[in-house]
Amino acid sequence: MAFANGRDVIGKLFPNATITSGYRGPEHLLSKKNPQSYHATTPGAVDIAPIPGMTFDQYISGIRNAGYRIIESRDEVKNPSRYATGPHWHVVIGK
Repeated sequence: MAFANGRDVIGKLFPNATITSGYRGPEHLLSKKNPQSYHATTPGAVDIAPIPGMTFDQYISGIRNAGYRIIESRDEVKNPSRYATGPHWHVVIGK
């Protein structure tokens, strides 16, 4: 499975987005709590603060419309996982 660099993709597609997390590596404290997280294993994982004036669905559509494959997406504002560190939009971007 090929992954895009999530930070780079989101930075280009949504220049006003506030990126709150990306690849952390397996030794990061959050990765140790959730070793199955894409953040622990790939640069495709990226979390952002919600973008004012945009819905989560619009955000995901913007990524897909730019030609990227979405491997995983979660609106952790409406449905936070037990590992969420705050309200954010999570996505894992493939090539």
